Amino acid sequence: MLPAAVLSEPVATAEAQQNFSAPDQPVILTRTLRRAMPDGKELVTRRSYSVRFTRENGGYLVEGELVSSEVEAPPALRAIAELERNRPEKNLFPIRLDSLGRMLPSAPRAAAPGSAQGQSLVRSGLESARLSAEEKAQATAFVQTLLDQGGAMTSWPADLFNPKPGSRKETRQIAIPGGGSGQVTVSTNAHLAENGRLLDRVDRVVVTELGETRRTVSESWTLQLPNAAF
Repeated sequence: MLPAAVLSEPVATAEAQQNFSAPDQPVILTRTLRRAMPDGKELVTRRSYSVRFTRENGGYLVEGELVSSEVEAPPALRAIAELERNRPEKNLFPIRLDSLGRMLPSAPRAAAPGSAQGQSLVRSGLESARLSAEEKAQATAFVQTLLDQGGAMTSWPADLFNPKPGSRKETRQIAIPGGGSGQVTVSTNAHLAENGRLLDRVDRVVVTELGETRRTVSESWTLQLPNAAF
């Protein structure tokens, strides 16, 4: 298993575009997260938020609330999927942006509740899974990480709301507590809407390699307007 700190560190932050014009009406921001399970299947979470931008101190305040939550998981993790689907998200918003639409640093988020309940669901759910003892141990640790991190949130790109279009890639070395090292490679591809002023889609793949261990996390963000222009 990879250290939780590795999954939560900000990576591959690029400069925003030089012009940013926030929408003047609510928009729907959707984040899809895919994580591979030891047996090759995927755990997919998809959350949509209604977000609003208002000017504040030379930048912007982004407020929002969860409007849709979907989880796709193997049958053995059905109970965990239901727990994640119903998990409230109270500490994601508000988000503050500078004048170029880049996210400003914020205080660390509080740990998500429900880990004790999650541990019980993990034990009972994985008992019926057709996995080897080693795979069950890996899956249990994986799902516990999901719960402890409040839905396995990796850091959102600082330039999410105003990215430069195109692809970029960053690789950096990481030190592991207790000795050893590894690397994290982040590949990002950003697309803007046809008017060139608003996010259409950002795809990000984070590959963490520690010795013979390799983990891939795939994320995407989309922004939808009620109509084509604002």
